[in-house]
Amino acid sequence: MTDSSYTLADFLTDQIASQICLLTSPLKFSTIEILSVSVQEPPVENFIQPHELVLSTAVNCLYQEDAFLKFIQEVKNSGAAALLLAFQDPSYVVPDKILDFAAEVDLPIFSIAWDQRFSEIQEKTTRRISEKKLATYKSLQTELFNAFFNSILLVDAIHLIDSAFQTPVVIEDATGHVLANSRKSLSELEIEKLTTLPIHLNDLLVGYLRLKLPEQNIPSSLGQTAENLMDQFLCFPLSLWFNRQNIEDLVTTRLKNDFVWALATKNYDSFSEIVQQGRRLHFDLTKPYSCAVLRAIPSGEQKNEGKYATSSAVTASNIESLLIHLTQKQNLTAMISSHGLDFILFLENYSLNPEENIDHFITTAQNQLEISFPQYTFRWGISEISSVEPVDFNTLYCNAHAALQYCLASSKQKYRFTYQDSRTAQVISALSKDQKVCKMAEEVLAPLKSNNIASGVDFIGTLLVYVKCKYNITQTAQALHIHRQSLLYRLEKIESLTKMSLNNEQDRFLLEIAVRLLFLY
Repeated sequence: MTDSSYTLADFLTDQIASQICLLTSPLKFSTIEILSVSVQEPPVENFIQPHELVLSTAVNCLYQEDAFLKFIQEVKNSGAAALLLAFQDPSYVVPDKILDFAAEVDLPIFSIAWDQRFSEIQEKTTRRISEKKLATYKSLQTELFNAFFNSILLVDAIHLIDSAFQTPVVIEDATGHVLANSRKSLSELEIEKLTTLPIHLNDLLVGYLRLKLPEQNIPSSLGQTAENLMDQFLCFPLSLWFNRQNIEDLVTTRLKNDFVWALATKNYDSFSEIVQQGRRLHFDLTKPYSCAVLRAIPSGEQKNEGKYATSSAVTASNIESLLIHLTQKQNLTAMISSHGLDFILFLENYSLNPEENIDHFITTAQNQLEISFPQYTFRWGISEISSVEPVDFNTLYCNAHAALQYCLASSKQKYRFTYQDSRTAQVISALSKDQKVCKMAEEVLAPLKSNNIASGVDFIGTLLVYVKCKYNITQTAQALHIHRQSLLYRLEKIESLTKMSLNNEQDRFLLEIAVRLLFLY
């Protein structure tokens, strides 16, 4: 029996019924819980609930001993907490046989004044049941509020819940990551078996409360379940810790955003000072870095919301969180800044093969972003891979930004441009304005175009992939999903059709210029 239970002892102490008198043997009334009150007359049938305080006149069976005994038996079998009888005849005495049987089956029977209104007893008792049942929840809620305002850590605050309900308590963030656990010995399987309640902050899901619901009877008068009560009295005070953390995170994010932006735009007085600022934010600017610039482009209805619409701000925050999560997952040291739907990432080149690491990160990030935000298109600009210590962050950013601009302007379905791509693009862009050069390119590739149709083999596509793979036979064959010998046949055919040799540096240069001019940019 918990302190939140309203018992028969409480009912007697509250003196809700006037002239109440115990007719049966005394019992330990503090162990008899009352959950509801009803007025019943025989026959009982299924109208009495367990732990119910029954009010009755028993007028139909007072002078019929067998019927009276049957009534008492039915009340007891229904699981009633106690029976209160009101007799119109003040001289009426309950037969000993009835009282002996009630004492034998541990059913307390009381007499009350005839003029006592049953409805008044019902109303007062129901109110006291609710008050007592809610007392534990309200008291715990107050303790949690006090814990928050006294700056007690969340991991310590949840021990208050554990102590009150004798249940393990786990707090998770919105992604399901465990933030606090009242019992460290709890296994993942045991955590999964706990009831999960969402924690909201201004209608935004911020985390979860996991616990075992208390094995208590909830009176129907409350109109709520134990789960509802937990949500009402515990989840709101717990959300305050998330609010505090959100504020701290916002301040930290703002500082880091401003720092990275200043670094990228060279908006600082001296490099030594910015290095010191970086150390306070746990950034080491003495290492080699590369820069990636990302733009999220809204599509459909999203286009009309404006760059700084509320939904865009939420999306930007979620994208940044995803980028941070991916860098942590791949053990990449990164400095990230967001400005609207534009993002700057400085990625540390700490490995022997930074090109491969950055390529893997960009590919993974692109795939995750497309899945998580299907209403947006994502384009990247990537700087050169720096090996200088320390690096010129402003140059890296400018080069990455230039690559992004070419990526955005490109008519090809390419989601990333490197700085090397952008330099090549500048050359091709200049050449594309010369009609003689464009005519020459068309003439060089004309035999391949016509033979594409005649043979059914995509020779231009083969040449495109061959150029992209930097003339590597093995990589090209793998990219085209064909056998090496098949690729060699196609390359020989390209040479035959164009009257040029892929082994001749000048011929290969001319073919690359033509294919890049007409198909790659």
